[in-house]
This record gives sequence, C-alpha cells and structure tokens, in this order.
Amino acid sequence: MELHLDDALTSDSYGSIVSDGHYKRLRNLMTKSSGEIVVGGDTDEEKRRITPTVYRDVKEGDSLLEGYSTFLSTRGLDSLCLLILLTCKTSEIFGPLLPIVPVDDIRGAIEYINAQ
Repeated sequence: MELHLDDALTSDSYGSIVSDGHYKRLRNLMTKSSGEIVVGGDTDEEKRRITPTVYRDVKEGDSLLEGYSTFLSTRGLDSLCLLILLTCKTSEIFGPLLPIVPVDDIRGAIEYINAQ
C-alpha cells in the first residue's frame, strides 16, 4: 500500500470532511495544536478537504488530545520507535489527524494510558 499525499486535496481517493462545521472544528484543532506537523497539513476550505496529517511531540493538554485517539511513541532502542495504538477517553477526532505523544519507555506508555 502506498500513501500519496501530493494530490490528497484533489484526488478521488480521499473524501471531503462531512460538513462545514466539522471542517472548521478540525481546522481549529490544527491551529491550536503545539505539535509539529511531520506529514500533511494542507487544507482546502472550499472543498472541505484536509490531507492526512501526522503531528509529533504532542504534549498533554494539547487540542488534539482532548479525548481523542492517539499514538504513543517510545524513544530509544537505537532510534527505533514502538508505536502503541491507543483509543483513550470517550470520543474521536473523526478526521485525518494523528497526534503522536512521546514517552520515555513502555512504563511511561502504560502510565499515560492508565491516567486516561
């Protein structure tokens, strides 16, 4: 499987956000986030499209973590990252935004999950 983001705003392979209100909510989350965009981030308000967007170094309290799905990334192991899929709290972003939260090790990941 390949992910082609260059044409995500125009391609028939990517859908539009369901409504203007939901598009604006997602854009608000994107604008408020202090995480660093490492992939994607392009938007088209007229077509209500957002490219799949990955944020790294998202910290507790960030707009993208207000009760949504997230990934945890553990550091170490010679630059290898262990990604743990986590569905936390009660709601989801329902958009192409993926925050990655840094943790020091698996214990930190477990503590983060349990705190949710």
